[in-house]
Amino acid sequence: MVKDSAGLALASLDSSIQLARTSLDNYNDLQRAFLELKSRLSFLEVQLKKVKADAEKITAPELKEETTKNILTEDAIFERIAKELSALEPTVDRLKEGASALEGMIKQKPVLGKNKEEQTMSTMRLSLSILKALVDCQRDYFRVLRQLAIVRFYVETLENLLSGEISRDEAEKALRSRKR
Repeated sequence: MVKDSAGLALASLDSSIQLARTSLDNYNDLQRAFLELKSRLSFLEVQLKKVKADAEKITAPELKEETTKNILTEDAIFERIAKELSALEPTVDRLKEGASALEGMIKQKPVLGKNKEEQTMSTMRLSLSILKALVDCQRDYFRVLRQLAIVRFYVETLENLLSGEISRDEAEKALRSRKR
């Protein structure tokens, strides 16, 4: 019976470690996506400044009015992106800390006890600790993943608006439909 328990404990630990390694890869991909969106936001900020500078040169009243409306829409989208990314920072940091702790756990070895029963219990405790840490990380992972999809939508909308691929009306319509 102890031999079967020891085998199950080792299989459980192995499965927990494999799941943790796969999840760590996903967390790293999510970190890269977050940093990429922050980089895109910086680039968009530069583009917005250029658009505003160009708008200052416009003298025709009807064109100036339309340009001002466009800039207000672009600024509102930009502010939303910045706000969403800023709100995500603590969760991303918590996920990073959790992933680091998880990496440490999967490197641990079960404590070798005086007998098989102690070794089995140590192996199971380690496996359960890894799974608990994994559940905590997964909660943050899915929260960040969902929010990044929203931020990506805003970034792409702003990029399309600035490039002229969509009009201000189309951008506002897309944003309204996103809120529903």
